[in-house]
Amino acid sequence: LELVPLSGEGLITPFAVNTFGWADEAEKLLSYSFVRFPFESSRISADGSGGITFQNGFQWSVPKIDWHNASSPMYFRKQGGLTLQTWDSSSRVSDLLMAVGSYFIMVRARDLQGGEGTAAVLGPVVVEPVNGSNGMTVLEASYTARDAERIMNTVDALLASETVEWDASP
Repeated sequence: LELVPLSGEGLITPFAVNTFGWADEAEKLLSYSFVRFPFESSRISADGSGGITFQNGFQWSVPKIDWHNASSPMYFRKQGGLTLQTWDSSSRVSDLLMAVGSYFIMVRARDLQGGEGTAAVLGPVVVEPVNGSNGMTVLEASYTARDAERIMNTVDALLASETVEWDASP
């Protein structure tokens, strides 16, 4: 699972996630779902160049996630999971805008028989934008993609951002 870049500015930096290397007898028929989760840690930070740095002793493992049982306390939505792409043949999701914070992203791969596998990547770490961002401009850009999940991700990021300006003038 590849995330590019690993860090950036809230509502400005477009992130892309790409998954590859899945083994299946019908690999071209796999479908993928991408989900992002919030990640709280003071031991990870943006390095200022699109990467992330870890403080000494930093360790991370993917938490237990229940993908199917909505009544479970481990259900992905109860852990803050937000679907970036529902099941689709595309192994890439791009132009993701995120609010300030730290995240991890998971991809689920599913074959025709319903077998599933997961992979995760730590990141992105998203920092306050240097020059701020205009909420209307960000929302209009996501709307032109005509992708409901991209629009919902952008709305979520806008609602979570405390420093967004809402200037409706062109």
